[in-house]
Amino acid sequence: MHEYLWAKQRNKTSPAKAFLYLWDHTLPGPNAERLGAFHTAEVPYVLNTLDISDRPFTDADRKAAAMASSYWANFAKTGDPNGPGLPVWPAIGDKPEITQVGDKNAPVPAASTAAQSAFWERFLICAPLAQAQPFTWAVIRRIVGRLEMYEIGQFF
Repeated sequence: MHEYLWAKQRNKTSPAKAFLYLWDHTLPGPNAERLGAFHTAEVPYVLNTLDISDRPFTDADRKAAAMASSYWANFAKTGDPNGPGLPVWPAIGDKPEITQVGDKNAPVPAASTAAQSAFWERFLICAPLAQAQPFTWAVIRRIVGRLEMYEIGQFF
């Protein structure tokens, strides 16, 4: 949710659109069931380098790699991942969604419920923080302090 809120705020001051993703394709291998779609699992797909690995890749993996590498190449070229033959990857907008990439290839909610989304928006976005330009260490300290206060509040 915090990534979505950051991108939504960024869109207010940037001429370039923000695109966020959640990688959902599991990298095959001996620990695939336990690890799932872990952080950086998308790298061999984005770089389309499946052939230099000894992992048991399938046609579904090669399809995910072709799609992911096309998205990244389009983004590098134009600032927009979308292109011919690819599922639409919407830019971040007012609807709290992030695009799931890999298997599902569709927008998914950034939070589990509307109430969670509203909570995080109230908690993380306030006028002094949202209007801080540039983003300074003082702002980061305020955010960390708010998070620490929230975590402390969970125990009392």
